Amino acid sequence: MYAYIYDQPHPSASETALRIGDNRVAFFIAPILENARFRQSHCGNYWEITFFKNSCFQQILGVQLTESEQDKKCEAKAVWADNKHDVAMNAQLLPPVSWFIRKSTTLQADKIVPLTSTRGLIVDRDAVAYFSDKADQFKRIVLELCLAVAYRRVLEESMARLTASVKARDSEKTLALYEDILHFNAGDFFQHPVIIKNHELFPVWDLLAEHHKLQVFNTELTAQLANVSLLLHEQRERARAQQVLEEQEQRRAQARLRDEQEQKREKAFSRRSTWLGIVLAGLSLFSLLSLVELTPQHFESAYRNWVEPYVPKISADAEIRTQ
Repeated sequence: MYAYIYDQPHPSASETALRIGDNRVAFFIAPILENARFRQSHCGNYWEITFFKNSCFQQILGVQLTESEQDKKCEAKAVWADNKHDVAMNAQLLPPVSWFIRKSTTLQADKIVPLTSTRGLIVDRDAVAYFSDKADQFKRIVLELCLAVAYRRVLEESMARLTASVKARDSEKTLALYEDILHFNAGDFFQHPVIIKNHELFPVWDLLAEHHKLQVFNTELTAQLANVSLLLHEQRERARAQQVLEEQEQRRAQARLRDEQEQKREKAFSRRSTWLGIVLAGLSLFSLLSLVELTPQHFESAYRNWVEPYVPKISADAEIRTQ
């Protein structure tokens, strides 16, 4: 049996809930299952697999199960090598398995990692080969491979987004990606997404994760985002401090301008007050003059009454002083 994982499911792949061996999928941990959806066609040969449901990193994959090899581009592939519960048969099954994976017969028996006394696994390039007599267990391993592909796609897409935003110097997109990755790591990315009591599927996941370098890529991506975000934060803090200084200087300049305007208004008011005082004094004098009308007759009458009677006396006194 062969399994091919595609980036798009077959149109009939979501007709009913996926069941393996008449059982629902239950070997993933709860956070994975709560955000996943497993569907299949009525014939069971096409699956629609959704991980990280309702998040910005949601992944929808299609799986095709077939008895013959396909020559279409795929995300990953797997083959079940039925060894009839006899580990000795693995040597006979290895050449076609090697050809399926590498298009050559270069794979050696030491590449088979034993899972039990009669079951083994090869993880090589973009493929998996499962040596056993259990077709249902092979299907579960295909689901694990789907999760590995989903994780790999998220990390590759995020690295591409990081590269694009950094080269474009788009700090908003970079910081948004950092926030998205932190949420993804907290809610969807798990080093051990398979329940530990599954004594065969649990080590299979470790082999898949190690082969695809999922933890290494995730750590690298998160570290790069953290470093860039720290740099952007420092730049923003410097820009904010510079803005504060500029605003303070602007307020001081506005205060100086207001003081200068106030001084100009006070000087103008002082000048207006001075001129107003002069005008009022002139008006007061004019008013007094208008109340007392002085004519030549007034001066003549004042001379006769107050000056002329004293002129003879003043003259006599003057003569006496000269004698």
